[in-house]
Amino acid sequence: EVYAIIRAAVPMPDCKNQEVLKFLKKRGLKASKTLAGVACPRFPYKSLTKTERGNGQMNPWWSIYYALHFPILVPTFDYKSILVSFQGRSVSPDVRKSSCPVGFDTANTFFLSQTARQFLQKTLTPATIWIVEGEMDFLVLAQHQGETVIGIRNSAVSHLQLMPWRPWQQVIIATDNDETGNRY
Repeated sequence: EVYAIIRAAVPMPDCKNQEVLKFLKKRGLKASKTLAGVACPRFPYKSLTKTERGNGQMNPWWSIYYALHFPILVPTFDYKSILVSFQGRSVSPDVRKSSCPVGFDTANTFFLSQTARQFLQKTLTPATIWIVEGEMDFLVLAQHQGETVIGIRNSAVSHLQLMPWRPWQQVIIATDNDETGNRY
């Protein structure tokens, strides 16, 4: 079901959603280079597996409400570069920043650029790897072609050690200068 939602997403270069495009521009992102998609409003969200919400109701783990309010979908991968889930990003200041699918454990997942996925699949050994915090920093840096970027998420730090590091690689840690960023 995760693959189906990601496959149905509109590639960012093809995005016509003016609210999303305005958000990207404000954040210094170019739609043509952004490694995310836009949720497809025509996807059959009601057909997704149901999960229990806090109020006891059973609803799809990703609903049309989430698709509309968190339209930017950023895929998340495990340390082997296997697609695990995604994070939805809002473009409206009236909605919280982001949301993950209900009932999905997003611990130990990463945002990965194409070269980072190749690194984890052991088909490329980049000389320099950037580690950033969160989806926005990831999207901004990953739009630069050829950069190997890993966006870390909550509790993913311990899984960095499972990656195929080489002693000569330069790792640039570019997390926020706050308590969480310093802990990472």
